[in-house]
Amino acid sequence: MALHLSLTPEEADALKQIEQRLSKRARYELTLNRLLQQWRALVTQVEQGYQDSIYEYTNDLSARDLLEEILQEVPPSLREQVASWLRPWDARFDRATEKLDRPILANLEPAAAAWWWFRVPKKLGKELDDDLRAEGLRR
Repeated sequence: MALHLSLTPEEADALKQIEQRLSKRARYELTLNRLLQQWRALVTQVEQGYQDSIYEYTNDLSARDLLEEILQEVPPSLREQVASWLRPWDARFDRATEKLDRPILANLEPAAAAWWWFRVPKKLGKELDDDLRAEGLRR
């Protein structure tokens, strides 16, 4: 399910520049649609029961960081199109997770960490549960 955007030439150019910069930093191709697909896949996986490790989970969450970075940099008209697609997926993620007292990554400053870094799946597999306990995030 790709996001179909109606882009002006200026919006398309701005998005392309952002995608190229993010791709260069990541050392692999990143596109808005790819990141949206990754976020949707994670939300679905979290709803069904997350079975991977804390390392995979934090890697999966990083897609939402990149989406937020794109949101902050694109023109306002494009920002609203992307945000309207994200809202229901963010709401689903919020409902399928529970809040932590601190971010799941210890090196994140709580005041600077986005809300999704404070969330863990309500339905989690043994590996993630064990990892969270080892990190002192669950009892």
